[in-house]
Amino acid sequence: MSYRKKTQIIQYGLLYVMLLIPGSCAVSRYLNTTILYGVVCGAYFLLLLFSKKYRDAYIPWFCVLLLLATITIRAKTNGVGPLSFLENISMLIITYIAIAFDKQWFLTRFVKIVSVFAVISIVFWAVFCIFPSLVDLWPATTFWTQNLGTGQWATVLHGKGLWFYSYLEIHATRNCGFYTEPGVYQIVLNAALFILLFWKDKLRLKNEKQYRTLVSIIFITLITCQSTTGYIAMIVILACFFCMHSHESNALGFKANLLLLLVVAGAAVLIDYVIHGTDSILYIQVINKIFGGTASGINISDSTGQYRMETVQASFQALSEDLFGIGFDRFNTIRDSIDPAAVAASIATYAAVYGIVFWLLMMVTIFLPVFMRMKKPLLILIFIFMFVNSTVSETYLFYPGLMLFPIYLTTRNTVVSFPQQIMTGKLKTFSVSRNMEGVTQ
Repeated sequence: MSYRKKTQIIQYGLLYVMLLIPGSCAVSRYLNTTILYGVVCGAYFLLLLFSKKYRDAYIPWFCVLLLLATITIRAKTNGVGPLSFLENISMLIITYIAIAFDKQWFLTRFVKIVSVFAVISIVFWAVFCIFPSLVDLWPATTFWTQNLGTGQWATVLHGKGLWFYSYLEIHATRNCGFYTEPGVYQIVLNAALFILLFWKDKLRLKNEKQYRTLVSIIFITLITCQSTTGYIAMIVILACFFCMHSHESNALGFKANLLLLLVVAGAAVLIDYVIHGTDSILYIQVINKIFGGTASGINISDSTGQYRMETVQASFQALSEDLFGIGFDRFNTIRDSIDPAAVAASIATYAAVYGIVFWLLMMVTIFLPVFMRMKKPLLILIFIFMFVNSTVSETYLFYPGLMLFPIYLTTRNTVVSFPQQIMTGKLKTFSVSRNMEGVTQ
C-alpha cells in the first residue's frame, strides 16, 4: 500500500472518531467513555512528546485552562469531576489530531466523510419512513434510549444501530445520522455546508460537478434532519452566501441552481403542510417550536424551547448565587427545582458551573482565532451565530463540528503527505490554492 493511501486511510479513521465524539449513539450508549477519552488524551500526549508536528500552542493552552477550571471548582464545590475534564479536552484533542495529521487535506476529507454518512443516513431514513416494519428485520444492535413517564405507566423507548446509522423510536421520522438526536447531527452538516460555500478554494475536489453534488447532499440531509436549530443555521448560512458578491459565471450559475433547489424544497415543505397540517414538518419543527403552535408571535416557551430556556434561567439563578462557579451538583439541583426536564443550553450551563471568569476565558479562546484570522466580518458573524445557536440548544460546549474552525485556523500547515508531483501532476485537483478565502495563513 502506498504512503499516500495509508495517509488517507489514517486521516479518515481520525475523522470518524472525531465525528463519534461526542453525541453519537455509539459513544453515548455503547462504548466505555472513560477508556475512550483516556486513549484519545494518551495518544495526544505521546504525539506531543515525540513529534514536533503536534506542538501547536492552542490545544495545550486550552487543556491547561480547562484543567485549572476543573481543579478550582472541584476544590471549591466538589461539583466537577475528572470525567468532565477528559470529555471536554477529548473533543478538542481528537479534532486537533485529525487536522494536524494532514491539514492540507483535512477540509476536503471532512466534507467527503460527512457526505458519505449523509447518503447512508438518507437511504436508511427513507426506507424506514416508507417501510417502518423493516426496522425489526434490521440486524443491528438495539439499545435503551429513555423512558417517557414514570413507574408502571412509563413507555420505554429504544434505538437501533450504532456505527453507520441510528434509528431512534423517539425520532422515528427524523434523520439523526448515527447521533442521539437531529440537533447534534445538524452541527456536523452545517459545518460541512459552511466549508463548501465559504472555504471552497481550500477544497481539493476533482471538478465543479463533484462540488455541487456534495452541496446538494448536505442540503438534502439537513432538510431530512428536521432540526429547528439546524434549519435556522442553514438559512443564515444560505442567506449570507447569496448576499456575498461574486461576478464569476460559475458562481452565478451555482447560486441559480442552489436557489432552484431551495425553491423545490420549500414547495415540498408547503405541500406537506397543506396536506398534513399539524402533522407536517413545517408545523412540528417551525411553527410549533418557534411560535408556540400559532402564528400570533414568537413564543419559545412551548415545545423543547421551554426546557432550554429553563436551563438558561437556572444558569442566571446560579450566577446570582455565586459568580465564580457552583459546580454541576449544585447547578443540577437548581435546574431540577425549576423543571426536572430542563436540558441543554451548554453555553449558559458552563458559565454557571465554572464561573464567569473561566467562562470568559473559554469564550475568548474559542473566538479570538476566528476574529484574528478570518478576513471577512460576515464569516466571523456566521461562525458566532452557528456557535451560539447550537450551544444554546445542545448539551456540550466543544462540539468538534464547531471547534474545527478555531483549531484549523491555529494549526500550522503540515508537510504534504505524498510527493508534490503526484498532487500537481497525476492528481488533477479542483481549486488547489494554498491560501484560503477569508483566512490569513
